Amino acid sequence: MSPLNLLIYFSLLLHSSYAQPTGEKGLSLELIHIDSKRSPFYDANLTDFQRIVRSIDYSKSRVLWLESMMIARANPTAIRPPLHAMPPAIFMVAIGIGSGHGLRNYYLHIDTGSSLTWTQCLPLRQLAALTHGLFSYCLFPPAEAAHASFLRFGHDIKTPRGGIHSTRIFEFDGRVGFYYLDLKDISLNGWRMNFPRSTFARHSDGTGGFVVDSGTATTQLTTHAFDRVEYVMKDYFRRRLNLHPVNDSSLPFRLCYKIVEGIERRLPTMALHFRDGADYHIRQSSLFTNLAERQTLCFSLLPGNNISILGAKQQFNTWMRFDTIHNKLAFAPHDCVRDAAYLN
Repeated sequence: MSPLNLLIYFSLLLHSSYAQPTGEKGLSLELIHIDSKRSPFYDANLTDFQRIVRSIDYSKSRVLWLESMMIARANPTAIRPPLHAMPPAIFMVAIGIGSGHGLRNYYLHIDTGSSLTWTQCLPLRQLAALTHGLFSYCLFPPAEAAHASFLRFGHDIKTPRGGIHSTRIFEFDGRVGFYYLDLKDISLNGWRMNFPRSTFARHSDGTGGFVVDSGTATTQLTTHAFDRVEYVMKDYFRRRLNLHPVNDSSLPFRLCYKIVEGIERRLPTMALHFRDGADYHIRQSSLFTNLAERQTLCFSLLPGNNISILGAKQQFNTWMRFDTIHNKLAFAPHDCVRDAAYLN
């Protein structure tokens, strides 16, 4: 089934008996990780290393698709090659259409890189009347794929206690389209990198900018920004841990180190500094990937071409709430596995 048809079914779902909105105009849908046994993409023959490589390959393909979409929206009259099909996202929801023997199940990919997911068939305004323009999720690591988390709308959204920051979502060409944030700077282990103001700015041709996308496996930075972060990261490992990068082109990440005893207790953290003083902290477990089969630890960010993206891995165990009426993103650290308890 085509992505467009799946989006149509998602719109139908909002008025179906399969996942009824609550009396307070809310709705919750269970999230399924791509590597969960309940996922249609689950392959029991894959090793953990192969699963990571697969998710990174999907991520790279998805970024190319996102870049093509962004440039196309900014240049609607330009001639360009056909877009490739959108690759699988990291999380999905399962829905049923029909009843009895006519019941069929479909898996919808969760794409928060674009507001089109919620507005393809219902005008962001009709949907807002149902959900007050609010949706939220809390993603968990693949190791917790046996547990459940939820994509929530409207009054079904539960707010964590304390630690909440919020920043503005930006519109371009009079519409949101993609969820752009104003990233001011990056810190590594508390040290501000002092990027030039224009580093993460969006350009009139549709390139540049910093977006939130749960469908992209891991965060990517434009090449110039990534090179600076990589340089500081190498310096940290050399000075603090006396370690040098491994040279292995078969690894899915660009910067990797051989695992030594105690390394995971001495890893740096990262913070993204957004407009309105909203600091988004990335823990060591989200900043690095342990490739146990290769006895290697890798820096989980990737270099990109035209845009910078906050991907799913760096959103793990962070509560995210999008307010599409007031164009605000709120976030806070949270144990996302506990989100399942909210359904009761």
